[in-house]
Amino acid sequence: MDIEYRNGTKDTIRLLGVDTPETTLSRTSPNEYPGINNSTTGRDHLYNWGKQATELATHELENQKVNIATDTDSDRRGYYGRLLVYVYIDGENFNKNLLSTGHARIYESQFSLQNEFNEEKELAQAQNIGLWQFN
Repeated sequence: MDIEYRNGTKDTIRLLGVDTPETTLSRTSPNEYPGINNSTTGRDHLYNWGKQATELATHELENQKVNIATDTDSDRRGYYGRLLVYVYIDGENFNKNLLSTGHARIYESQFSLQNEFNEEKELAQAQNIGLWQFN
């Protein structure tokens, strides 16, 4: 996501600790999502949830004032130079919300909220919420 700081400078961020499905059908990776089989149905399922995650982020975050926070347990910037952050809107951690609503999986990296995020992902998985609702 692209952001603009209060002082007018701009940056590109990546949500720390979460990974949503790809929104390019050929790039979906069912093998990264336990319980989603590597089939046309599995890829279509992930593609649709990737689009839903994008729509959710756009609806919740576009043109909104949010707080961002880096994590001392994580790298400050990722492979593509994006700032790795938690996004808070109205005091709620948006990254964590993506997990609890089944819009994302845990992105395997080092970050301090990993246990808390994993609990949210496991609960969504156990309750077949969001992308985890796959037959």
